[in-house]
Amino acid sequence: MDWSQWDAIIFDLDGTLYEDTDHFAYFSQRLADKLPEANRSAYLEDEAAAKQGRHVLRMGRVYDRRRDLVVEATPEGRVQRAWDWQGEELDERQRRRFYSDPVAFDMQWMISIGDHWWIPTACAYHHGVDSTYDAYLAAKDYLASDAASLTPIPGVKEGLAGLRESTQLVVATNSDLADTKRILNHLGLTDIVHAVYPDSRKPQCSKAVLQRIMAELDLAPQRCLAVGDNYLNDVYPAAQLGMGTCLIDPYGLYGSAHADILVSSLGSVFR
Repeated sequence: MDWSQWDAIIFDLDGTLYEDTDHFAYFSQRLADKLPEANRSAYLEDEAAAKQGRHVLRMGRVYDRRRDLVVEATPEGRVQRAWDWQGEELDERQRRRFYSDPVAFDMQWMISIGDHWWIPTACAYHHGVDSTYDAYLAAKDYLASDAASLTPIPGVKEGLAGLRESTQLVVATNSDLADTKRILNHLGLTDIVHAVYPDSRKPQCSKAVLQRIMAELDLAPQRCLAVGDNYLNDVYPAAQLGMGTCLIDPYGLYGSAHADILVSSLGSVFR
């Protein structure tokens, strides 16, 4: 795969430039600590079932926090199916009553389960946690510490270094600047990446961030490739802008229609 054809490649960070997952376990435990002891076992059981595909909540679906429902929706927000937490599907009349208009994925009340930050988050909300932000910040601090496992994906550093002279390499992430810098340093990518756009507020601001990057770097959409592991955050908005897209799909949730390039790991690109 020849990536030197692109003037710029815009990467997500978490789940894209690194694939370690032990910080999700840390995040989950911090959320469990916020619950009354009597609720923790049920929370952990639901979270494990959701991660393993044994729960109605799973990757690719959406959690409606206000109604405590799980839905399937198009990227435009049209709800096609809906279930209660126990897996009982709503009939068409009920679904239309709740979701006659498209929903907005604000990640506070309508939460797209696009990566593994969101399964524990949705489960915690269901079991009574009011806010998950402090646990998220603690997990980010853990991830940037020496205690966390952060393993460079084989071949990625070398592959990107080989592209650096011909292609602008950009990182756009929801992480803040300090965390992003620490993670890139751990991965050995600090001097390889040309630009970083932190605090991107995906998916609400995904298109705006991509447009800003292209404007500031004087790039044409058709000459840019967006790479990420979250379809709604990273790939769908880029496709709407006419950019090339690469979706990292380690769980086989998507088909070739969802992105120009579909891979299970960024490492497979540079083997």
